[in-house]
Amino acid sequence: AVLVEKEWCSFGHQFGLRCGHARSDVSNDQRSPIFLLWLDCIHQLLRQFETEFEFASTLLLFLADHVYSCKYGNFMFDCEKARVDCFDKYAATNVWCDVQSKRDTFANPRFSPERTVLAPSTAWKNIVLWKAYFARFDPTFVPPVECVQFYS
Repeated sequence: AVLVEKEWCSFGHQFGLRCGHARSDVSNDQRSPIFLLWLDCIHQLLRQFETEFEFASTLLLFLADHVYSCKYGNFMFDCEKARVDCFDKYAATNVWCDVQSKRDTFANPRFSPERTVLAPSTAWKNIVLWKAYFARFDPTFVPPVECVQFYS
């Protein structure tokens, strides 16, 4: 949460411009799924170091969906001032309130950090399609069942 809020929202990632949220003044060449690509990178890290992250891939899916849903004010604007103004003037929902209220859904049950520097592999054979996001509407795709679901 801190990483996304600080590095993406507070530092001024132009979500409105890059996502084209209900704006007719944004040309298609200004739209770019940069945040989604970053989430995919985090997914690759989560796959390679599954015990090192406090959150599960469900959080990544949630964020990937809601950066385009326009449900949360966090991902609607091009600068911090516009975001703050929105939260001040309107009853805009903050994504982190919902994440916090569903903490168990987004927590990684395997979290057990080793407090070491991560050295991810960038070899092509270790980079895989984020099927839970990119193939979830494919009727032939059956997502793997998390082992923790059997014990819950």
